[in-house]
Amino acid sequence: MRVLVTRPLPEAEATAARLAALGHEPLVVPLFRAEPVAADRAEATAALAVTSPRTVAFLPEAIVGVMRDRPAFAVGDRTAEALRLAGFRYVRSAAGDVHALAALIIAAGLPPGATVLSPGGETRAGDLGAALASAGLGLVAPVVYRMVSEPQPPAALGEALTVKRLDAALHYSPNASAGFLRLVALAGAAAAAAGLVHVCLSEAVAAPFRDTGWRSIAVAARPDEDALLALLAE
Repeated sequence: MRVLVTRPLPEAEATAARLAALGHEPLVVPLFRAEPVAADRAEATAALAVTSPRTVAFLPEAIVGVMRDRPAFAVGDRTAEALRLAGFRYVRSAAGDVHALAALIIAAGLPPGATVLSPGGETRAGDLGAALASAGLGLVAPVVYRMVSEPQPPAALGEALTVKRLDAALHYSPNASAGFLRLVALAGAAAAAAGLVHVCLSEAVAAPFRDTGWRSIAVAARPDEDALLALLAE
């Protein structure tokens, strides 16, 4: 399949590599970028939990300063390496998803009632707080960055939708879905975009397309990229 990837870089490149390995033909047209948000807290907690390398890039120095000597748990190896490069000394990788991250934190034996600091973006996959609460641990999750759509559609977007004969597009958050709809309308390519299969990470991600009346929608069984890409084989 020819699949449109609109995620920001470098995530878009990683997704494109996975698509190519699965035998698909990715077309990368980033429509979103990250901008920092001033975190409203920097007090030390029992541990740090991070779910993406992008989060590490946006960590305020105040958080790094109070947490670098505390246990730091990363969702995967790339995030763990980013934490080490940022100066965190005690880093462990869950090498998985948010569920694996929660299991790793719980198994670490933090004191009962301890609080974990998990900075990140405005929208996040999975519910780390609920998983930790089941083990008697608390979570504070300050926002340190937000994803925003480009103000105007890049020329490559209209060309991709009207010339490239795409089969599907991937969508990872409700804000990204809404931004995609806005940009394809500005590009005059909404009719062409409606003909693609819109492969969504969750029902919330699919909702803007359903509200618009688009019908070619597929929703992942779980909110992770493995489940999302599996839909392309169905």
